[in-house]
Amino acid sequence: MTTGWNNNKKEINLDLSKSNKNDEKNQKIKVKEAARDIIFLLDVSGSMGAEDLTPNRLEKAKDYINDMVDALDGEHVGLVVFTSFPSVKCVLTLDYTYFKQVLKSVVINDNDYMGTKFMPALNEIINTQFDYSENKNKELVIITDGGDTDLEGLKGDSKIEFENSIIDLVKKGFEENKIRIHTIGLGTAAGSIVPGVKSDSGEYVKSSLNDSF
Repeated sequence: MTTGWNNNKKEINLDLSKSNKNDEKNQKIKVKEAARDIIFLLDVSGSMGAEDLTPNRLEKAKDYINDMVDALDGEHVGLVVFTSFPSVKCVLTLDYTYFKQVLKSVVINDNDYMGTKFMPALNEIINTQFDYSENKNKELVIITDGGDTDLEGLKGDSKIEFENSIIDLVKKGFEENKIRIHTIGLGTAAGSIVPGVKSDSGEYVKSSLNDSF
């Protein structure tokens, strides 16, 4: 999977075609000059502990974020983690060392809530966190294995309405605040068992990448 941003002043491309950390040649980052504000929205729900990526999805996500931050020079970076609720771990800063220390400390279910809900997290970033930014260039990088707890329980018109509400929020972020959103999906189609998580019937839960959402 590949994500990138480009506006004539800066371009960052991260090639995630290989999930093995040892295969460094497949992780490509290209940077050009100019500053911007970048917030990383990191999924820390239980399924991010799945080990279909080495050592697991969350640690792989941290590796990718560190790779991107290493390629920056003069951009503010911030970190918000989310499960069913968002938690601001690091407001926009130029202190990359501090940012990396905070990132390293992040764990599964970091904010003591379970589930995965995108709407509260997107609301927090689009309507609050970027309010601190005076930079015209704003980027939101979402790193997740997909799925939404609210969406999973909906069908028919209710599901469509919920999906449209998220789309409308994203459009608002771009049209009013010029926030560009990029996504990195983590996990494999085969998936793996989520450590420590069992169903109501006592069976271990298996998680795979949900790239439909």
